[in-house]
Parts: sequence; structure tokens; C-alpha cells
Amino acid sequence: MQEIIPSLRPLGYPRTYVRVPVDAQVSILKKILPYLDGEEVISRLPWNTPNGIDDFFVIPDDRRVGKSLAEATAFMLYYLGIDTKHVPLDELEREERTVQALRVMRRLYRGDFWLIPGQLGRFYAGVCVEKTRRNLEKNEFGLDFYLSAAALVTHPGRLTGESGELGIDCSGNADFNGNGSPKIPCLNSFLDYSVRRRRCLMRKVSEPDRSYGPATGFIPGMRF
Repeated sequence: MQEIIPSLRPLGYPRTYVRVPVDAQVSILKKILPYLDGEEVISRLPWNTPNGIDDFFVIPDDRRVGKSLAEATAFMLYYLGIDTKHVPLDELEREERTVQALRVMRRLYRGDFWLIPGQLGRFYAGVCVEKTRRNLEKNEFGLDFYLSAAALVTHPGRLTGESGELGIDCSGNADFNGNGSPKIPCLNSFLDYSVRRRRCLMRKVSEPDRSYGPATGFIPGMRF
């Protein structure tokens, strides 16, 4: 994987962001989704670790969480305290490479959870989504709004609202009507104080921003 260095020094991760054991992630998710079974992912670790990953993220299959992708995404965002009134959840679609990757995940895992090695922005910090997609590894794909939110539910230390903290570009979402893909900001300046929820926004996939980094995942052994 070729690391891309932007012209401006990008922001970074907070010190509170740490790896979480797979069984602990399953326990966190089962508190809000008690009907799901996590034994399969616990038994499947470890894989060979791809370079540049933050952690192995335990992600519930969105079809087990909601009747639609929008409903599943809204469910995860509720637990993160993220407001989505500026993001058209019902109209967001997954980028084709992400669709293909999750099709493979559903073949690999017959249970309720997937195990996705990934990173939440650091590796492509300051790089636009469009350029990131051109530089993905052969087994790498973008994490969409749902996948990024699910990873944050089990890794709450990733977004603390600190100055200098990197936001997340949901690079697994297709460009929506030229308005781009969703971004999850970190700074508390994005809090809507009327409801105490962090506001998400949309931005064009061709616009780089040193305050954000596209999130990606991997399927070991797969080539797109």
C-alpha cells in the first residue's frame, strides 16, 4: 500500500483510540442487539493482519439490524449521538466496490457479524475520497456510513471532540447527486447544542480536507 502525503500536515487520532478485543466488541454490540450471535467471529480470529489497519472491527450484518440500510445506519448513529438531518440516509447508496466486498463477506460469514480489518482515516488523512479510491490496495474497499458508525460504536475513543482530531470520510458511499459522500466530524464545534448531537455533513468526493481521512476495510486474500 502506497501512503499518500498531502501538502498540508493532516490531523491525527486521539490518544483515547485503542484496539478493542473481538470478544469485547461482540459484548458491546450484544447489549444493543441482544438477539445476534457472535460466536462465529470470535472463533475466526486471527487472520494475517494487513498493513495499516487500526483494528479488526466486528460489524453486524446490516440486514440483521434494520429492514433497510438507512434504518440500520440510523440505529447505529443513534447510539453514537450523531444527528443526520443534513444527510439523506434514505437516498444514500454504497459504492460498487463496497457492494462487492460485502457480497464476499456474506459468503464468508453465515452468522450475524462480520470481522473486517480496517482503518478509520489515518492512512489516507487529508486525501479526498476520489484519490483514495484510485490508490486502494487490491483487497481494500471503502467503509460506508453504516460500517464506519458500527466500528465507532465499539471504538468510542475514536471521536472525542478534541482539537487536532481527524474526522472520518465514509468513502464506501457512492457520490450522491454530485454532493459527495457523508463525513463524520470529530470537533465539538459540530455539536448541535439544541439536541446535544454531533452533526454530519456531505462533501464532494473530489475535495481534499486535512481535517478528514477516508475509512477503508480489507478482505484478506481477495482481489477486486
